[in-house]
Amino acid sequence: MEWGFVDNFKLGRYDQATYRGESIVSFGDKNIHFYFRLNYKAPALPQPNWFFDMEVWAMGHKLFSQRMPTEHGGQPWQIVAGIYHDLALDVSLNMIDPRIVKEIKPRAIGLTTRHGNMHLDLKRQRILANVRAGERAVREMSAGDAKAATEKKNKATGR
Repeated sequence: MEWGFVDNFKLGRYDQATYRGESIVSFGDKNIHFYFRLNYKAPALPQPNWFFDMEVWAMGHKLFSQRMPTEHGGQPWQIVAGIYHDLALDVSLNMIDPRIVKEIKPRAIGLTTRHGNMHLDLKRQRILANVRAGERAVREMSAGDAKAATEKKNKATGR
């Protein structure tokens, strides 16, 4: 596992790249945004890279762990020593335990309890339920994309 540090956060991924350049973390829109550069130190010859296994840690807590497909036009990224990717990772606060969010950002208001404190009429409750259902669908699609990328890699490599 290679680790990169961005402010109080630790980004990890399993592959042959190192973190370099000016990494930035910002908060907004119920997300934590990470911007970083991966410089590849290997392999010597181009090879396909179907996914990254990304993790985000802060204050000893794993905030996020997900397999991130790396395809363009249905083909895996080709990686080789000497190239780099500038990437952005947005982690939804909905995916993080609210106690951990409050520990990391103790003075933040409204990041974790907003919907619980809102007094909604029936129409707005239904709208919120539809939004939550959409969020679940996106998470399920992301999990499906990660599984598909793994299956494509296994098929392409004969595993």
